[in-house]
Amino acid sequence: MHGGSGIYVTDSLVTKGINYFAGINEEKIFEMSLIELPAYQLCVVCIYRSLDRHFDKFLDKLELVVQKLLMKDKILILCGDWNIDFFHEGSNQKDLRDLLLRYNLVKTVKSPNRTTKNTSTPLNVIIINNKYYMKPATVIELGISDHQAQVLSVSHTTPSSVIKRVLKRHFRVDNIREYQYLLEKETWQEVFRETEVNAKFEAFMNIILHLFHIAFPLKFRYIKKPKRNGWIMKGIKYQVKK
Repeated sequence: MHGGSGIYVTDSLVTKGINYFAGINEEKIFEMSLIELPAYQLCVVCIYRSLDRHFDKFLDKLELVVQKLLMKDKILILCGDWNIDFFHEGSNQKDLRDLLLRYNLVKTVKSPNRTTKNTSTPLNVIIINNKYYMKPATVIELGISDHQAQVLSVSHTTPSSVIKRVLKRHFRVDNIREYQYLLEKETWQEVFRETEVNAKFEAFMNIILHLFHIAFPLKFRYIKKPKRNGWIMKGIKYQVKK
């Protein structure tokens, strides 16, 4: 209630689930979702923590997640609403800063990102490995919540091949056999019921396409797009074409 965690990714990016933290979630104390972007060697962790809820337990769980994910030697991004006011020094803030320092992590949100009539505080965080840190996150007012959005630029090595997810049909032997079977079983009653030639043709095509979509459904496939060789100049390409 009044919390939770989620990660949304554009459908052109390939994601991989990270499933070795079973049982770590605890409502209002540590609500986590996480994914990996294999092509970019990047792990994203989104955590929600309710206000004044067992901070020591939250910190223990956070350290366990950080330890395991840093062993993968990838870019690590920790984000979410942790309900910790970094503008006011206290034992909780100090303990969290010490944890980040131990694992060479840096807090990127430097400005307030939750504004009410009486307060302006940085309760939402984006934390990243220090070696991949470029510049502070940008805070943006979207006008739909008392929490502002944060945008972070990340330094990474361009992958040798970009993995893309595309919709394609499979035309394997099994698909063709299924299409033939569906055509053989079709009664074509909708075609025979029509009296006008154009209507008959439209009914016929509708059946054909319907069965086609069943036998050859669109499915997502992951393809690698090789990185272009920078040394191949226009002159070489022209000679090859000749």
